[in-house]
Amino acid sequence: MARKHFQRGSLFQRGKSNKVWVARWWEDVIDSGGEQTRVRRSEILGFVKDLTKRSQAEQILTKRLRAVNAHDYPLKSMRRFSDFVREDWQPVVLPTMKYATQRSYESCCVFTCCPHLEICHWVRSRARRFKLS
Repeated sequence: MARKHFQRGSLFQRGKSNKVWVARWWEDVIDSGGEQTRVRRSEILGFVKDLTKRSQAEQILTKRLRAVNAHDYPLKSMRRFSDFVREDWQPVVLPTMKYATQRSYESCCVFTCCPHLEICHWVRSRARRFKLS
């Protein structure tokens, strides 16, 4: 869904000794419940000593917002991977698999995905049960 209106964002300086240009704008996202909401985004554009004029920082902001203001800008999902696994994959997909496949998928999640993505207490608890049995 495209944005309903054009936006220019806001631009300001932050810091005392290392001043930076900071840009802010609103972005449409899909929250964990599937509803469309807006979130405030913020990004550091560069140091004031490198971008001495406000117009230089505004040009960078305009380039950054060009994609957001486009009619074909896709909505981003705010849903975490762990929520997807816990709410959709585990109760729906995992029970349809054979027992050995379930064990291998769960161990894969525990040893591969969990350390990097910080997922699933249910996977860790089930993995402990499998190790004990």
